[in-house]
Amino acid sequence: MAFLVLFVLPVVAIVSAWGWRGLLPVGCGIGAMIAAYFIEVALLRYVSGFTESPAVQAMLVIGPTEELLKYGALAAAVGWTGSGRQVVLASLFCAIGFASAENALYMLGSGRSIADPVGVATIAIVRLLMPFMMHVAAGPLLVSGHAIPGIHPVVGIVAACLYHGAYDALLASGRDQLVRLAFGMIIGGLITAAIIYRLAAGGKGRSHGR
Repeated sequence: MAFLVLFVLPVVAIVSAWGWRGLLPVGCGIGAMIAAYFIEVALLRYVSGFTESPAVQAMLVIGPTEELLKYGALAAAVGWTGSGRQVVLASLFCAIGFASAENALYMLGSGRSIADPVGVATIAIVRLLMPFMMHVAAGPLLVSGHAIPGIHPVVGIVAACLYHGAYDALLASGRDQLVRLAFGMIIGGLITAAIIYRLAAGGKGRSHGR
């Protein structure tokens, strides 16, 4: 059941609301997640030789790797030729594909190690409220330079990498206050995503920042 909630239902919701064309950016996200899984293992093995800090590893590896892979997948398969809002929507669907696949993979592992159904359901809900929503918030930030006139694409990419890395770093601390701050980052990120979508209204997606 947790697998269905975290992976199947978000995809069904996208198809229902936006049609089958929404599957391409979703597929971009799923593909980026699969690539990130293998790349991060290699990078973390290398970085661990310099630092064992989970927070530093999150900032240097996790955030940048996942956001850059999502950006690359979107650029290659979808592009920036639609309206500004279409670009933002594509980023949202890509983020949902990535987060859904990531959560499903996580839950498949947790389901084997946690026998209590209530414990599995609790983890599923937490991952839906936090990692899933973080990816959704980061999506529009990542492509903001292609959706809003006056913002260079590099600015959006760097902002998304820093946002994602900082969120993971706060969670890695394990401290209650910092975890609450991470949740606050999600709320702020979702508000920012809504503002980006609003500012992108009717604007053409751009292949560069000028």
